[in-house]
Amino acid sequence: MVTRCCLSGALVAATLLTGCSETKDGISPDATSQAILQVAGDGFTYGQKKRGVRCLMFHATEAERAALASDARRGIGAATVQTVQVIAQRPQTQRCLRESNVLTKTR
Repeated sequence: MVTRCCLSGALVAATLLTGCSETKDGISPDATSQAILQVAGDGFTYGQKKRGVRCLMFHATEAERAALASDARRGIGAATVQTVQVIAQRPQTQRCLRESNVLTKTR
């Protein structure tokens, strides 16, 4: 299992997406990306962060996005870390992160 420390080295730090309104499914993209940001580590460029959060959010299920948005409001915990890990470990997410040049730290 990937730990939070390893997660920061292998995954992505995320930035807030523009806009704070909820989508038609009632899930706030800002809250979801904020949760990912709090789980992910440092050492990535702004561009990597932006591309990485998009990869993770694109490959998250609606239920996972809702859980992350809820965690962002209530507080980040072990369940948040686990949710991000599950999303990040999916082959399609890994492919997206590789193709987006996110898996390499720059700092």
